[in-house]
Amino acid sequence: MSKSNITKDSVTTQQALEIKERNFTTGLNPEDIETLKLFHAEGKNFVPQFAIEDMLAYVFSHQAKQLDMWYDKGLMLKFKGNSSASPKMILRSPLFSAIGRGRRKGLTDLTIFEDEQLRLAYSGVQLDQADHDIHLCAIKMLSIYQDTENVQMIKSETGRHEYSRVFVDEKEFQKEVRGSTAGGTLKHIKESFKRLGGHLTLEEGGVPEEEWTTGAIIGKSGYSKNKGKYFFDINHDFIKLFKGGEHQFVNMDIRLGLNKGFAKWLYGFVLTFKGNAKYSAEKLYDLSGSRHKIMRKWISTQMIPSFKELEEKGVIKKVVYPKKGTHVIKWTR
Repeated sequence: MSKSNITKDSVTTQQALEIKERNFTTGLNPEDIETLKLFHAEGKNFVPQFAIEDMLAYVFSHQAKQLDMWYDKGLMLKFKGNSSASPKMILRSPLFSAIGRGRRKGLTDLTIFEDEQLRLAYSGVQLDQADHDIHLCAIKMLSIYQDTENVQMIKSETGRHEYSRVFVDEKEFQKEVRGSTAGGTLKHIKESFKRLGGHLTLEEGGVPEEEWTTGAIIGKSGYSKNKGKYFFDINHDFIKLFKGGEHQFVNMDIRLGLNKGFAKWLYGFVLTFKGNAKYSAEKLYDLSGSRHKIMRKWISTQMIPSFKELEEKGVIKKVVYPKKGTHVIKWTR
């Protein structure tokens, strides 16, 4: 059954289930799925709701497996609008700290994430939210060009996929990062890529220590005379952190419109939650890698203004700010 011969009178529950069965046995048929979704969206409920929901649940599950296969190849799903994405474990970590200019320090084996299956650690110059802006834009470029000749796999001598090399127009990338090609933007990007040369180490449970991997978040970067384009190498191990649906989309229009480093970190952090959430100021301070001499001043100048900005932008709602004698803040998303 294809899109061309489905009519309101011809679709029955049995036929809908046959489409579902066909997807199980012979693979997805986009025409079947899109047709049923279209008819359902138009309010033509001759296909029972349970059949639609059952089918779409399977489709999404199948797509998740397909995405994991893409990530294994160092590719990236297609983002909608001006969006990028990041693994949730990164958005909830101090990898890209909420620190001010001139406050970087050297880090050695800083634990970014840890559970029974994985420990993720970072060594290198401390990264900040400006570096995260650039890395998110790099991920977005991989999404835009992932099925073109502008993305190449960089492999080791043993054939292991190490990096995904992305070729971009310099001015295009500058506009993604700062909205313009104003003087200093390219220098800012190049300096950030040097810092992003810091190493991520993946210690995987059940994997011998000698097989753990470590590598730069961004490998080589520079200008390709052959391509006439700027290029950068994205660590393949970082892309694999997207597997299992453990990533979060980030609206870059909102993110780049935030001024405070903590506001940018907080934006990514709250996106990883749904419903009600509650954290102490001290916990948010530690998770974000913030640095300030006086906690009370950090709360009043960084934390509360950042929550208010996200509330104004509609990212969160029903914020309950700390009362006298407590540093706990609550919100709903």
